[in-house]
Amino acid sequence: PPDAVAIVQQLLLWAPWDTGLYWLLGELYAATGRLRQADRVFDQTAWSRQYSNRAEFMAHRAAVRAPAQ
Repeated sequence: PPDAVAIVQQLLLWAPWDTGLYWLLGELYAATGRLRQADRVFDQTAWSRQYSNRAEFMAHRAAVRAPAQ
């Protein structure tokens, strides 16, 4: 839906501990062309939320990081 980013942001206000939702927010940012925001979310997901051991996530993070910088 067109308001998917806003919906996920609201869900994160209610459940800030949900790392899967945070990852989804990064994916939505990337899909809507907000690559810098996506890169920031992916960095926080990888390091602060300890998702750096997930190969699929890290591969996608790298794919978004290159055009973001």
